[in-house]
Amino acid sequence: MNDELSEPMQVEMFAASLRADYTDVAAFLEALAAKFEGSLPTHTKVMRQSGLFSREPRTYGAGHRAS
Repeated sequence: MNDELSEPMQVEMFAASLRADYTDVAAFLEALAAKFEGSLPTHTKVMRQSGLFSREPRTYGAGHRAS
């Protein structure tokens, strides 16, 4: 039996992997932003954006605010 996946299946597996990685990065960024906001609230700027059909705003950036 051949253990190699067909080319279309390889593409599907790669796409699924990218989707999973993107979800992990989004969750990590949200957790990191929450930590920054909690520990340095006056020095942290977190950028969130809500979409038309999204339930919660998505974090797309976090950084240090110079005082």
